[in-house]
Amino acid sequence: MNRRFVRSVRRAAPDRPGAQRVNRSATDGCSSTPGTASRPSPVADNESVSPTPAQQARASAIAAEIAALATAGFALPGTLADRMTRCGRPNCGCHADPPRLHGPYHQWTRKKGGKTATRILSDDQLADYQPWFDNHRRLRQLITELEALSLEIADADPRWNR
Repeated sequence: MNRRFVRSVRRAAPDRPGAQRVNRSATDGCSSTPGTASRPSPVADNESVSPTPAQQARASAIAAEIAALATAGFALPGTLADRMTRCGRPNCGCHADPPRLHGPYHQWTRKKGGKTATRILSDDQLADYQPWFDNHRRLRQLITELEALSLEIADADPRWNR
């Protein structure tokens, strides 16, 4: 448990006048059993926040596309780059003018445990994993779009003008 959270709970001890003790679990009410948690609706169910019908329709469409990507397959994070390289042999054609570089090598770079991990993919691996890279890219686009839509709805909330 986070120390700041523990301290804030201690400060709100019931022995202080006017203080109430708040019990929160680490999951904040989320079920820890897979498959038993209820999924929130992609559309706001709060009466105070009223997205337009077009915003509700777009949020539902984004949620449906995310669900379709989740059932369709996997998603691999990272960056794909085709690299052309020079070797260490001084008489090789890659050092000529103009150079005839070695490659292309398909390089997959990602973060793994806070460090950059790089792998060279074969042509077969690239063909197999390319849809997974595409799925990840599309998921990131959809999440960015959903965040922008949520910010638009939150900015239109009249309670910000108080």
